[in-house]
Amino acid sequence: MRDFRDAKAMAQTLREALGAKSIPLTQSDSLELIARLFGQRDWNTLAARIQSAGAASDVAAAAPPSDAVRQEIAVATAVLDRYAGYYQLSEQAVLSVTRDGQQLSIQLTGQRAVPFFAESRTEFFAKEVDAQIGLSPAPMARSRR
Repeated sequence: MRDFRDAKAMAQTLREALGAKSIPLTQSDSLELIARLFGQRDWNTLAARIQSAGAASDVAAAAPPSDAVRQEIAVATAVLDRYAGYYQLSEQAVLSVTRDGQQLSIQLTGQRAVPFFAESRTEFFAKEVDAQIGLSPAPMARSRR
């Protein structure tokens, strides 16, 4: 992500996609959802991280590109099953988590499902997009199957 404008563009795209399906979403809620998708607790934290990364990118631009690759690990299906459910992020947005074989499939309302792979028992990453998410096994009251 080049700067916070990319994240704001993502939030606007999300609002438009949900709006086309008659699902209203405020700008504030869409920014908060984008922040959560990037593993941050709120928009202000994401914006600060993006800004600090921008300053660091000037130094990083001189360094050779990193070949760091996330390492996928096997996690017991029983552990993955404990994450499955529907998580209400806002009044209009629900995060759907399902187990698909040895991976999780995660879908935000109005978006397509994306496969996520374990790099630990609680941390997952996507290969199709630059995204990661941390999960903790939810009590049954937090998720619906």
